[in-house]
Amino acid sequence: GMRAMVASPIRLLLVDDHCMFLQALKLALEADGRFSIAGTADNVTQGVELVQALHPEIVVSDIQFPDG
Repeated sequence: GMRAMVASPIRLLLVDDHCMFLQALKLALEADGRFSIAGTADNVTQGVELVQALHPEIVVSDIQFPDG
C-alpha cells in the first residue's frame, strides 16, 4: 500500500531582542508539530551568523533592533 508522507518540521530561526516574547514564541511554535526551532538570536549580528551556520528555512524576526 501507499505510505503516508510525513512532512518534516519547518526549521525556523527566531530573532527578537525581547527575551520573554522570544521564549513565548519559541514555546508556542514548538508546541505546533509543524515547526522545529533551529535556533534563537537576540540581535541582528547573531541572527545573521546563525542564518549562515544553521540554514533555517524561515527566519521570524522583529523589524526594529538597536543594532540595525
